[in-house]
Amino acid sequence: GPRRVEPGTTARQLADSLPRPMSCPGVELVHGTNVLDMGADVSALSDGAHLTARFQPPQPFDHSFVKEVLAYDGVMDEEIVLTSTRLKPTVVKVPGAEVLGVEFIRTNGDVQELLLQLRVPEGSKLLTEDVVQFEGLCIENGEYRRA
Repeated sequence: GPRRVEPGTTARQLADSLPRPMSCPGVELVHGTNVLDMGADVSALSDGAHLTARFQPPQPFDHSFVKEVLAYDGVMDEEIVLTSTRLKPTVVKVPGAEVLGVEFIRTNGDVQELLLQLRVPEGSKLLTEDVVQFEGLCIENGEYRRA
């Protein structure tokens, strides 16, 4: 709100005293349509002068160091996928079917259990057989109930 400033107070001193949003690199003080120089004496402005604080947008954070950390030996020996994580349908290929949805259920030993939503043509063995084997893939038909 409105307040008086001490004689000799600079725009920088006033700007530094303002609370600012997290990660905000700085603030500019605007009088009318003019941005004040940080060395300007704000106490020299007329009584009742209206100043506006214009907060600078946060700088983008550089996350590139994460790739370096993950490249260290032993860091990414395992990948962790949380239960019920939805995956892109392109991560699974099912011969003779269009994969519409994939949800990670759990890891059971060396086997990853996924819930698949498939579009298959009429007469497909995926509709008529309880267990269908493909190279690197076993599909079991059944009901899945969430815990």
